Amino acid sequence: MAPQKSLPAAKVALVLSYFRTTLVAHTLKDLEKSLPTHAGISSMAVKDYLTQLTSDSLLSVEKIGSGNWYWSFPADAQKAKELMLEEARKERNRLRDSVGALETMRNEMEKEDDGSDEREKVVEVAERLESLKKKRTELKKVVEMLEGGVVEEGKKEKVMAKVNLLIDNIMVLMDYAKDLVQADKEQMENIRNAFGIEEDLDYFEF
Repeated sequence: MAPQKSLPAAKVALVLSYFRTTLVAHTLKDLEKSLPTHAGISSMAVKDYLTQLTSDSLLSVEKIGSGNWYWSFPADAQKAKELMLEEARKERNRLRDSVGALETMRNEMEKEDDGSDEREKVVEVAERLESLKKKRTELKKVVEMLEGGVVEEGKKEKVMAKVNLLIDNIMVLMDYAKDLVQADKEQMENIRNAFGIEEDLDYFEF
């Protein structure tokens, strides 16, 4: 049965990269020891990641003897690439919406500017906006690279690291928005809903 909640795509990709790197079949017991270190996940969550990957046909499983064995070989690389591309596109759209939110915030603050404190906030928002725009450009390049063909195994972790950095920027932006609305729960919920940002957004490093 697939996990009820979708797991962080970045960590799913890291788990998959472990199989692609080792190129051998693993028992559940072995994976509960090795995956926490490689993918930064809890040993208790290993089964959930294996279940999701097998459900997505990215991981093969076979019952041998008294237990299950899991593996994934290069022939499955195209499926992995498609998964990464899908998640990159989602993150690109989230980042685009975040840039739009910052631009709106900056414009409103400029209209209401009535003192040095507000001016400092406007400058800070503008700086964050420029930084986010640069990150959006980087992610666009990642998506274009993925659309262009299968990512070489050695480049996958670099791609994951880039996307995780973008997620980090979105988290910083949400913290900043939280300060601006004085942690008002209803306003924060409206912001998340408006821009499709999950409350439990996590590093899906790609």
